Amino acid sequence: MLASRTRIWALSPAHFICPASLARSEGNTYSGDAGWTTAGPWGSESTFPTNFDIERTPELVGLAQDPDAPVIDSKGWSEGLNAWIERRYGGDDRRLQWFWTAGAGINSVDVEDQAGQLAGGGTFDVAIDAGTELVASASVGLRVRFGQRFLFEPALRFDQHFADWDITDRVSGATASIDDYLLSGVHLAFAYRF
Repeated sequence: MLASRTRIWALSPAHFICPASLARSEGNTYSGDAGWTTAGPWGSESTFPTNFDIERTPELVGLAQDPDAPVIDSKGWSEGLNAWIERRYGGDDRRLQWFWTAGAGINSVDVEDQAGQLAGGGTFDVAIDAGTELVASASVGLRVRFGQRFLFEPALRFDQHFADWDITDRVSGATASIDDYLLSGVHLAFAYRF
């Protein structure tokens, strides 16, 4: 039986390297999450909306934007529910504590539509239906305690997304899809223990 519960709230800016299929090389995400860990190895979290950019949206369906116009990026939002196991090295009373996690979750993803001018004339109007994704995640990091309540957690994080995005240009009818993709990057959490 697990002895005690600790509630943690964290604000997590992260920098992820993104796959080429999302037409961007890198991006920043910002999220908040509320989670619960226990005296044992289990934890769960509910993530508040995570914001992200998809750069050069028309390129997802093979269209070239007018080079004289500002680059069109789509904003996206993701909310999720995740569960994980965590292995900690050293006692919870130590100032520095290494840890690793492995978990799974489900995300609801929404991406805004984008319209603009094409190179050589004409227009585009790209819609992205991202829907729901399943996510397998893993991380390894260091937990740094400041007093009894505050924590800072830098970690390397890997999130494998099992996705099925449908992308359509409503003007030309061009379509594309994005299937599974891996996000990897640095996760920095600032947490408070209740």
